[in-house]
Amino acid sequence: MAGWFFISLRDQMGYSSFYANFFGTLALALLSELSARIFKQPATVFVIPGIIPLVPGLGIYKGMFAVINNDYNGGMSILLTAITDSCAIAVGVMLVSSLFRVLKIRKDRRFLIKYHGKDVC
Repeated sequence: MAGWFFISLRDQMGYSSFYANFFGTLALALLSELSARIFKQPATVFVIPGIIPLVPGLGIYKGMFAVINNDYNGGMSILLTAITDSCAIAVGVMLVSSLFRVLKIRKDRRFLIKYHGKDVC
């Protein structure tokens, strides 16, 4: 729901499809990481089911259908939009996942320094 909220605002706010998918994925990944901490489960348990509805499968299908029917310009345009949307989803998940991983490493490192009295790198 969090991902689709930003995608539904795309037309009202004037976002491109890339930005709508990117911000929707950021919200989804952030909520997934927080849910993973709360429920003590891996984040992928929450991220994967949330991302599946965002994947531009219809765009890929329509693009391939147009290419097969010899509409190369239209088909490639649709496929390029679907590919950029997929990249936005991947970048959004990687960004949030990396941020949480850096915060976890920093927390673990502070713990080691505090209780063992040395910097372990």
